[in-house]
Amino acid sequence: MYMARSMLYLPAANSDWVQNTPYETDADGVIFDLEDGTHTSKKDEARTLVREFLDNAEDIDTVLTVRVNSPETGFFEDDVAEVAHPNLDAIVLPKVDSEEYVEYADNVLTYVERRQGIDDEIDMFLLPESAYGLYNPYELCAASDRVESITGATTRDGDFNRALDYEFTKEGLESLYARSNVLAGAKAAGLDQVLSGVWTDVKDKEGLREHAEFGRQLGFTGYEIIHPDHAEIVNDVFTPDEDEMRELQEMVDELEDAFDEGNSVIRWNDEMVDPAHFRTAKQKLERAKQYGVLD
Repeated sequence: MYMARSMLYLPAANSDWVQNTPYETDADGVIFDLEDGTHTSKKDEARTLVREFLDNAEDIDTVLTVRVNSPETGFFEDDVAEVAHPNLDAIVLPKVDSEEYVEYADNVLTYVERRQGIDDEIDMFLLPESAYGLYNPYELCAASDRVESITGATTRDGDFNRALDYEFTKEGLESLYARSNVLAGAKAAGLDQVLSGVWTDVKDKEGLREHAEFGRQLGFTGYEIIHPDHAEIVNDVFTPDEDEMRELQEMVDELEDAFDEGNSVIRWNDEMVDPAHFRTAKQKLERAKQYGVLD
């Protein structure tokens, strides 16, 4: 299982960005965008560029995903047939509005994988940009074993914004329920990775940091970005603090000693901690290890 703190959108018709950015970016992953980031007249060209990159991708740690067009556009099947590849980690499904959509995407991927001899199953990231998707995230996440991530994105004037017809603010309270619902549904379905985003004001990096920090506080594990300069900030926000993690490790060690002695509760930094705190700390420490913060 790969974890990504930052996922960078790349318009898939831009040859230079497609071929070079995945090797140069500080983002943990890229999303080659065949959907809104590619004009209708350039869909075929964009698919070819992405396919050529995947054919030649070597020695790369970046998570590689492609946002395909939704089935209703008529582009979906061609998108999947062209970009399904052993080097592809996931397809990103936009405007997910039903379990049937997710199931259909799963079936198409299964067919293409078998036809092309792809052994490792390609995952799916969901973008629930409809009112139904935002209200029923559990059903969407549970519709396929391929689903590894879902996004509670709040882009100003984006699909999420339009679906709920709220007025965007930097504070984000207007979308708090919807984002929290996406997060709860994803966790109930067993997902570890849930992304927030997208911050569209390229120059307002302080606003980006505040928005990303609020997402982290809610429980999101990463963030979608549209500019390379945003990767460093987002990675910093979603990387566990090393000193905090080492202190947590000390608490875990103390609790383990207490458990061995037949005690369930200890006093730690003037707080009473018990097995629930132990389990939460272990989860945080595991994520810190995934990001290389701790050995």
